[in-house]
Amino acid sequence: MATLILTTTTTAVTQGTPLFDQEHITIAGRTWGVENANQPWSTNELGPNDFRFELRSGDIWPNPGGFTGRTEIFGAYWEIYGGYLIPPGTTVSVCYDFMLEPGDANIAPWLVIGQWHSDFNPAITQPVHPPLAIYMFGNDQIQIGGVYAATGSTDETDLTLYADPNPLERGRFYSLKIVANFQNDETGFAQVWRDGIQIVDYSGPLGYGQAVYWKEGIYRYPTNQTIAARYQNTILTSDLCFAEGMPVLRLDDYGNPVFLLVPCNDGAATVVAPERPDTVRVLRELR
Repeated sequence: MATLILTTTTTAVTQGTPLFDQEHITIAGRTWGVENANQPWSTNELGPNDFRFELRSGDIWPNPGGFTGRTEIFGAYWEIYGGYLIPPGTTVSVCYDFMLEPGDANIAPWLVIGQWHSDFNPAITQPVHPPLAIYMFGNDQIQIGGVYAATGSTDETDLTLYADPNPLERGRFYSLKIVANFQNDETGFAQVWRDGIQIVDYSGPLGYGQAVYWKEGIYRYPTNQTIAARYQNTILTSDLCFAEGMPVLRLDDYGNPVFLLVPCNDGAATVVAPERPDTVRVLRELR
C-alpha cells in the first residue's frame, strides 16, 4: 500500500499507511476491522501495532442512519464469521498505550476513546451504550463508565467507575490495562490500571448478558473540532480461545457463523460438546 505524508492542525507531519472503512488489518496475528469516514487522515497505520486516529468536523461514519463521528478499529475481526465475540461470563483483558495529540481541549459533548462494545446483532434487545468505555465530556478529563441491564431489556443502569479531576496530559503516552467479566449479575467485574496504578476496582453487574468485543480509536458526537490520538501495543487476551471445527452458536444476520469459544489446553483448543446440539452447526459443515 502507498505511504502517506499528512499535515494536520494537531501535528506537524505524520507518516503512515491510510486505512479505509471496512478494510482488514493484522494486529498481533489477528485480523481487525476498520470503521471510519473514508478520509486519508482518518486511520493511519504507522507501524506494527501502532495506529493514529483523527476526526475532523464532518467526518461521519457512513453507516445506515448514522450521524456520529467515528474512526475506530475493532477486533479481532475474522472474515469467515464477521466478528470476534467474547461471550458473557468470560474474563477478558486488553492492554495498550494511548496518547492524545497536542491540541485544543475537547469540546465534544461526549467522546469515547476506547470501548467494550456489546454484540452487534441488531436482533438483540439491549441498551445502545457500550457496557464499558472511556469517555470525555466537553473537556480533557477522562471518565470510565459502566452500564448494565437485564438480558433482553433496554432499561439500563449507568455507573461512573472513575472520574479524573485533572485533564489528560496531551502528547504523553499512558499505559492502560482493563480486565473485565461482562456478566449482568453479581459475578461481573471491571478493573482498570493506568501506568501501573489501579483506578477502577468494581464488582457487580456489567453488560447486558450478551457477548462483547473491543474497539479503539475516537468516537464522538459531531463537533467542529479536530482531534487525534495514538494507540500502540494493543494485546487482547481471554480465558477462552478459538479452534478450527468448533461448534457454531448461531449465524448472524448476514449468514456468518458466530462461534462458541472453548477452553485452551497448553496453547491448543479443545472442543467442548454443546449443551444443546440441536441448535449447533459445525464450521466444517458450512464450507
